[in-house]
Amino acid sequence: MTHPNAHLDFDLDTLVGIPATRRVVYSIGSNLGDRLAYLQGAVDALRMTPQLSLDAVSSVYETAPVGEVTDQPDFLNIVVIATSTLASMVLLERAQAIENAFRRTREVPGGRGRWTST
Repeated sequence: MTHPNAHLDFDLDTLVGIPATRRVVYSIGSNLGDRLAYLQGAVDALRMTPQLSLDAVSSVYETAPVGEVTDQPDFLNIVVIATSTLASMVLLERAQAIENAFRRTREVPGGRGRWTST
């Protein structure tokens, strides 16, 4: 027996012009200033991103700093799960643009990066 669509010579999942949908997970934290306002601002900015649909936002969790530099304020953290048709690099660029808008600094006291080994 022949399949009713045997004459179709293409894969429905890879049609040209239909971008792939991907699951996106953002882990967001803040330990300076109005931590809760920064988290809310990041979620609002993600929510306004075209082609990005927020599916879930976790509760807020407070955690102590971990690693070499522990003499800093505790963090507030959330996880955001979204769906998007944007390319991975565009999603990263958007996240970094949001960080820049909130004036995030990537400097660690003492000049050492988080993943630096001795």
